[in-house]
Amino acid sequence: MPIPTTPGALPAAHRVVCLRSVRAMARGQFVDFEFASASSKKCAYCTLQNEKCNPVPAYAGAEFAVFWEALGAYELALGSDEEGDRKASEAGVRSAAYELASCVQVATAQFKNLSAVDVLLASHYQMAEENRALRGQLSEMAEAMVALAKAQAELTAKVGGMGSVTARGGGRRAGREGGRGGRRKRERGGEKEDEEMGGTVEGGSNSELSSVHEFLSGDEVE
Repeated sequence: MPIPTTPGALPAAHRVVCLRSVRAMARGQFVDFEFASASSKKCAYCTLQNEKCNPVPAYAGAEFAVFWEALGAYELALGSDEEGDRKASEAGVRSAAYELASCVQVATAQFKNLSAVDVLLASHYQMAEENRALRGQLSEMAEAMVALAKAQAELTAKVGGMGSVTARGGGRRAGREGGRGGRRKRERGGEKEDEEMGGTVEGGSNSELSSVHEFLSGDEVE
C-alpha cells in the first residue's frame, strides 16, 4: 500500500526529494536525497543532518517540474566524457533548485504575514470564483439541453407529418383498387347472368319445338 501524501505536499515530489535537499542543491551541494526504504521517515540527507524532512509544497509544481528535468539531464551527463556537459548540467540543477527554493521562501513569508481572517477571506474568494465558474458551466449545459429538446420536438413533428401523408395516400390507393375490383366483379356477375338466361331461353325453345313436332306427327298417323 503506498504511503499517503502529506496534506499540502506536492504528490510528484512525495518521498522523492525533500525541500531541504533542494536547498542544498541550490547552494551547489549535490546530496543523497533518496529514501533508504519504504519505512524511512526521512531521506538520507535529512537523516545525516538530523533534521526534519520537509516536503515540497503543492503550489510549487511548475518549479519542481523544471528542477526535476534539470536533475535528469545532470544524471545523464555524469556518464559523459565531456567535462563541459557536466558543468552545464550542474549549473542547470543549481539554477532550477534556486528558483524552487526561492518560490517556497517567498510564499512562506507571505503566509506568515497573513492573519487568520485573511486566510479565510482568500479561501472564501477562491470558493466563490469556483462556484461562479460552476454556475456558468451549468447554465451552458441547461441551454444545450433546451436546444436539444427543441430540435427533438421539431424532428418528431416532421416524422409525424410524413406518417400522416403516407397513411392518407395509402387509403386513397386502397379505395381506387377496391372500386376497380368491385366493377370487375360486377361485370363478371353480369356476364354469368346473361349466360344463364341464354341457356334457359334456348332450353325452353327446344322443348316447345319438340312438342309441336310430336303433335303434328300424331295427326298424320291417324
